[in-house]
Amino acid sequence: MRRQAWWFGIALVMAGAAGVLSGGREPQDMPPSDEASSTPGVATAQAELASRDAWRASNVPASTTSLDAASSTPLPQGPFGRTADLLRERARAGDAAAARALYEGLQRCATYTPLLEGETVEQRAEIMTAQGIDTVRSNVETLRESLRKRGEDASRVRDPTIVSLYEVNLDRQRARSAECEGAGIIGPGDAFEVHGLASDLDDPDMRVSYWLQAFDRRAPLAGMRSQRERGLAGLRRALAAGDWRALAAIGEIHETGWLALPSPELAYAYTYAASLGARGAGLSPLPWHGHAGDAADVILRERLDYLGASLDPAAREAARAYGEARYAACCVPGSP
Repeated sequence: MRRQAWWFGIALVMAGAAGVLSGGREPQDMPPSDEASSTPGVATAQAELASRDAWRASNVPASTTSLDAASSTPLPQGPFGRTADLLRERARAGDAAAARALYEGLQRCATYTPLLEGETVEQRAEIMTAQGIDTVRSNVETLRESLRKRGEDASRVRDPTIVSLYEVNLDRQRARSAECEGAGIIGPGDAFEVHGLASDLDDPDMRVSYWLQAFDRRAPLAGMRSQRERGLAGLRRALAAGDWRALAAIGEIHETGWLALPSPELAYAYTYAASLGARGAGLSPLPWHGHAGDAADVILRERLDYLGASLDPAAREAARAYGEARYAACCVPGSP
């Protein structure tokens, strides 16, 4: 659960910005959806939802950067530490595939600390093992105390085996050194900036996932507005390309209230719209939920259950009808 209260002020700023950007006009690529249902009550409810849909009012330009299309030249192969500079050079020249590979490498090596002068991999593994032992012992004692309070035998929880921890840390350190040595110190914002570049270059996964970092990242007000507009622009380009995953992202934005006050009805509507696309997507994940390992349709079904629990049947029906219209406008060829 994100910290909605912290973002309340930001939501108002973004909502005001949306009005300035759009001039109160509906974006031309998203016409009103009164065709989704012939039931008067549902149609009225849909019109009310449309009037509160901050996404459709936030007419952020569809592109913030003009860059060349991705190169077809094969990417450099090898450990990230040896290819990072080449990937960075190609990404800056407009190669979307290189920008994505650079981002993924920065993510893999973000916590890597280069070896000190004269330090060996084995010495670093010993340090990691000592730190790990302290943590494990603390956790073991906490578990034993919990068992004692329940009247159970705490002696069955064994002390950690130092040798096995050392071997695990040694293998991990060797692998990370082989992959990341030479990449230098990676700053906390490096991957974020490259993610934005890859989004601007229209890598499909990067443009549909950058919004989460852009909205969830604290920054000075001026920078905050520009990075959020950059995230929204990526989602608009994803919608223009018929990417139903952008609808899931918009549902989460409505749920958290990052464009206006939170709206469970609109969150449900856009999540339902995305679920229509996910039905034929197989095991395709949502990039910003990739760590969960679940397919998009599983994630979206769970979110629909959660969001729908707060809505009455009439509200759910209206939200589904509105979602069907949003899905058609995005992802069904020939729809108005």
